[in-house]
Amino acid sequence: MSLAAVVALSACGERAAELTLPLRIALSPHAGTAAVDDAIRTMQAKVRDRADVPRLERLAALFVGKARSSGDPGFYKQAEACADAMPPENGGAHARALVRGHVRHALHDFPAAERIARELASERGMFLDHGLLGDVLLDLGRLDEARASYQRMMDLRPGLQSYARAAQLRWLAGDLAASRELLELASGAGSRRDPESLAWVLCRRAALELQANEPATAARLADEALELVPDYPAARLARGRAALALGDVQSALPELAAACASYPLPEHLWAHADALRLAGTETEAAKVEAELRRSGATEDPRTFALWLATRGLDAARALQLAEAELRLRQDPLTLDVTALARLRCGDVTGAEAAMRQALACGLQDARLFVHAALIADAAGDRERALRHRAAANARAAALLPSERRALEPQVRGS
Repeated sequence: MSLAAVVALSACGERAAELTLPLRIALSPHAGTAAVDDAIRTMQAKVRDRADVPRLERLAALFVGKARSSGDPGFYKQAEACADAMPPENGGAHARALVRGHVRHALHDFPAAERIARELASERGMFLDHGLLGDVLLDLGRLDEARASYQRMMDLRPGLQSYARAAQLRWLAGDLAASRELLELASGAGSRRDPESLAWVLCRRAALELQANEPATAARLADEALELVPDYPAARLARGRAALALGDVQSALPELAAACASYPLPEHLWAHADALRLAGTETEAAKVEAELRRSGATEDPRTFALWLATRGLDAARALQLAEAELRLRQDPLTLDVTALARLRCGDVTGAEAAMRQALACGLQDARLFVHAALIADAAGDRERALRHRAAANARAAALLPSERRALEPQVRGS
């Protein structure tokens, strides 16, 4: 949704002339049939009746959630409009800053997001302020600082948001069991009054079950998420990937197609193209990959770079995108993509250096081990390659077909 379209739509209605520009943007007619769309319309009506800070803050949070689930950045504009409309008194200045911090973080403007989060944590110190700061620090790869922020958040208010963040940190540190336990706590602390947040936690649990080689459990959790939020893209992806891991390509195809139709992220398109190729429909797979090539660098450059490097396509472009992401954030996942891209460009020494950094935090991830094995092979370290390959195979349910194929030549030659 473009800003111009939002403003044009907001001019409709007999009270439009009475509203400020930010309110006209925030209250523009909203379409959609999902639960979050109904919640947005309900909250818009309440804001139209009384535009106070709590109502505008809730509406902004709904728009941020909608932006994340739909991939439409126009909803971030509407969230920012809610912030702009907040009166500064009665906590409005801090509430406005928190919304802007979340939007800056979502748009990967990490310096601005960190500045806002630090000011909030220092001046107000609410649990959500520390949560935002931890999120930014986590993406920047500063895990010890993120841990301190999340601990402060947990101390102030244990709950779904605190447990889910702690789970992500434990996963990055290589403690899959603790991460799964924390996500179970997050599920238990969730509420059907906020179905999108609970569905997200269930999808995250499904992803970890794939890492644990439990695709049937992952499928069950994805089903639970879809009961909460029908056609939730993350749940469709989880169900499709679980079906692929179980060898049921025909069941995977409609799930992955639905995820792409709702939100054509590179991760969704990649999984769908792999499933189509596995089903023998090469022409359809090529069409999906053409869309991936067209939109990938804009929608998610890190995953697009990973796809290019995994498939051995346009190594220079993969490295360019990966290095650009690495300048923004130095987390293990970005270091991993950079390592593989360097390998594809023939820089084995650079690949080893990036991979050492990626592995340093202890992350136990199937993709990471695939790439580590390939780099060790290229460096001539057979023992290390075999060790990483075994670790990848132990988590094979979390790998897409093209990722599993990346190891096949080395397996046959071993």
